[in-house]
Amino acid sequence: MKVDKDTIQYIARLAKLEFTEEEAARFAGEFEKILDHFENIDKEDLTGLDEVPESGAETVLRRDEVKPFDNRQELFRNTKQMRDGFLAIPKVLE
Repeated sequence: MKVDKDTIQYIARLAKLEFTEEEAARFAGEFEKILDHFENIDKEDLTGLDEVPESGAETVLRRDEVKPFDNRQELFRNTKQMRDGFLAIPKVLE
């Protein structure tokens, strides 16, 4: 699949990133290699590989326990901004 610098710049704009022309050219080449790899995987015959072989290992999960946590100052110590007791986050949609 062909990926050019314009496609990279478009994706960067969507992600609110900025790339120089050199970076866009380099990323275009890297994206092409990645997409070529996926195309090669698509060409492989994977019939009969739908089932995961039994490993004999058992999944061990811990029991969920509710524990009250009353120290709000400790809970929100890394928060940049609070407003009326809630986290204040930047506006996502304009």
